[in-house]
Amino acid sequence: MPASNVTPFRRPLAAPHPPWQDVLHDAAGKSPDAAVAFERLEEAFAAASARGDAVAQMALSAHAMAFMVADWSRFNGWLVWIARFDAASPLLDDALCDTEVSLARATGEMASALLRGASVDTMVRTGTQLQSCIEAPPTAHQATHTALAAAVLLPFLQMTNAVSDAQLLHARMTACWSRWAETNDATRLFALLWLAAWAQHLYFSDRARLPNAIEQLDAKMDAAQKSILKCGINFRRARFATDSALHDRNNELVERGLRAMLDAMHPDRPMERVIYNAQAAAFASARSDSDAAFDHIKHINRGLEEAVCPPGIGSTYRMREATVYFVLQRYDLAAQTMESIARDATDAQRAVPMGYAALARALESFQQSGTSWSVSPQCASYLRDGLAAMRKTSTPEFFFSAPKARAAACAIALRQDIEVDFVLASLKRRPVPPPRWADDHWPWAMSVRSFGGFRMQAKLAEGQRADKASSRPLLLLKLIVAHGEKGVPVSTAMDALWPEQDGDQAEHALTVTLQRLRKLFVEEDLVLRNDGWLTLNAGKVWTDVRALEMQLEAMSSALIERTGSSVADEAQLLQLVRRLFDLYRGDCLQGIDEAWAKDRAVHYRTQVTSALRLYASYASRAGYTVLLEMCSSPMQSL
Repeated sequence: MPASNVTPFRRPLAAPHPPWQDVLHDAAGKSPDAAVAFERLEEAFAAASARGDAVAQMALSAHAMAFMVADWSRFNGWLVWIARFDAASPLLDDALCDTEVSLARATGEMASALLRGASVDTMVRTGTQLQSCIEAPPTAHQATHTALAAAVLLPFLQMTNAVSDAQLLHARMTACWSRWAETNDATRLFALLWLAAWAQHLYFSDRARLPNAIEQLDAKMDAAQKSILKCGINFRRARFATDSALHDRNNELVERGLRAMLDAMHPDRPMERVIYNAQAAAFASARSDSDAAFDHIKHINRGLEEAVCPPGIGSTYRMREATVYFVLQRYDLAAQTMESIARDATDAQRAVPMGYAALARALESFQQSGTSWSVSPQCASYLRDGLAAMRKTSTPEFFFSAPKARAAACAIALRQDIEVDFVLASLKRRPVPPPRWADDHWPWAMSVRSFGGFRMQAKLAEGQRADKASSRPLLLLKLIVAHGEKGVPVSTAMDALWPEQDGDQAEHALTVTLQRLRKLFVEEDLVLRNDGWLTLNAGKVWTDVRALEMQLEAMSSALIERTGSSVADEAQLLQLVRRLFDLYRGDCLQGIDEAWAKDRAVHYRTQVTSALRLYASYASRAGYTVLLEMCSSPMQSL
């Protein structure tokens, strides 16, 4: 047969392996759900491993981890992907790594550190390198993994409080998306991923700019095709609304946001169930519905197990669990949860949960003391350790989601002279209403002592001087102060200060005088008029009169609760009496000759005398000689 008629045998061409960049586009950007996305990444990794392609192995591992961090859908196999990355990365020749490979490697190192819960200090080098790689001019071909790299870098910038760097990163990414907007569906989807990450960053760092970020996110949502990624972003969008409503304490919007989260939740995304239940638990605790809160906490922990959540990320939601306990004032459970988190954390990450655990133990001890004035040495020791940890780890906004716990910890610390500068700076940064029992160490807008004479501390408005003000506004203030927490009826105030005037004239005089009194001070709303009563704003003004009223209540309760006659009982009662003498330094408004002032002086003198007689009688029966002497001696002068 002529040679020309022979058809030569040809080996069939093997299907070309798609570049790892294309695999990433197809797997993460076009897959119907997260499980399929990771299956495709697994198949691509196996093929790269079979052909000995270290670059593809490294890059695929890096972006599998990055997708876990950025999307938080599931974490199955996170330890395996870290091991794969750690094995492939050293095989690369640094001299041959182009910008794209360098970006992938830096992304993998940062994602691995975040998943493992590495300390911020150990991530600095990686963070700096990743920033440098992202700053290199990218091409449209790099759009997908540039978005993932930026989303992975953002948590690090938040941890290091690098506000300007985060803003520059957002500006750079915005410029990129304006060039890549019409590239393909996957590119648009990853633009959404970045915008969702940016909105989440602003929620925690700069809430005032969050609405604009959400508008940008919404604008791109309409153009994106339906995908698992878009479903996840819909869920995040509902989460932002719920977070904001929780922050604003708008129950109606919270309930609407929770329903939207349920509607957007995907069955294959267990972390979404975790996030939803964390929000629902916070809402339940804010309404003091402990049963519902505990039920949602159970679902949080089940979701974390199903998601195979790494400790570094899982601890975030365990801390949310502890926050619920702080809000419910279950400080024992809060301490146990924080101690559990600390046991599972790395050495570098242990300080914060241990600090919170110490604060929880301090509040638990204070809660068990049974009196707002009793601070045990153990309570003070726990508080000292906890606040020192907050200061050293730069956590000035501790308990920001549990204002009552925050207020209690700060009030005790100021009273006991513990970390005073840090606590005052912390309260200035994130103010909270003081507890009812907070004393004059709290940074009140106004502080007034009336027993033994009138003394006031407050920041006066520009050009105002209390010593040059008419006596009438200050006399009105003294009248209100002398009537304690309940305040004084308007009719009583008019009769006391304008007894010779008829009703209309007295009403006009009171209105003018109240206006002049308010204008004395920088702070607004120090003096309130509601429903026919004049009162002082309990959240801004401290008076020794109100403190004395509460102290007399505490002394009465403590005496009623006495069931034994131990030395510890006497020590506690002695502490209560000493506090009474610290407050009662003489007659109320001593030196003022007005009839109403003398009546108030007699009123409080009678109450103090009665309380001391009761304590002296109890001390005599119990054989408490020190308490008996303390209570008996002052009565000669009252």
